[in-house]
Amino acid sequence: KHAPEIFLTQEGLVRQKLVSKEFERTFPELSQTLKEFATWVYHDQQHEKNVRIISLTLAFCQISKSIFDAYEMEKRRQGLLDFEDVISLTLRLLQKPGISDWIFYKLDGGFEHILLDEAQDTSPTQWKVLQQLVWALLTPDAPQRTLFVVGDIKQSIYSFQGARPSVFNNLRSEFKTYLT
Repeated sequence: KHAPEIFLTQEGLVRQKLVSKEFERTFPELSQTLKEFATWVYHDQQHEKNVRIISLTLAFCQISKSIFDAYEMEKRRQGLLDFEDVISLTLRLLQKPGISDWIFYKLDGGFEHILLDEAQDTSPTQWKVLQQLVWALLTPDAPQRTLFVVGDIKQSIYSFQGARPSVFNNLRSEFKTYLT
């Protein structure tokens, strides 16, 4: 149990000097064996750390899944939707044949402009909703309608909610091509 302290520094690295210079000159083979053993101790300690990290990560994942499952079950029990549910259900409706045509018909005369602010914080699913609206409503026969998107990739702060600034860049050229 004390081997790590003998062979490793407090930072967990192999000690540069395990024996005195005199010992090294007198017993070169034993000195080399000690260096090799110290390297083995280092790798053993790293393996133990990795096993602990994996074990803790798995426990965290199990707890997280339990919390997520309980959250989803409680939402269903109470008939509630969260922000992500609203976005994904909206996309499903806009992509569903028959229903999407009716939705676009109802929206057709209801607006002239689409404005998306803070576009750098928009998730891929939100971009798909916008694409559906653009493709269906900003048509050549409705030239008075416009799309205005504002964003600065350097200010993206919502990657934890799925924001992907790269999608913003990719769609910029697609929307320009589509609208010109």
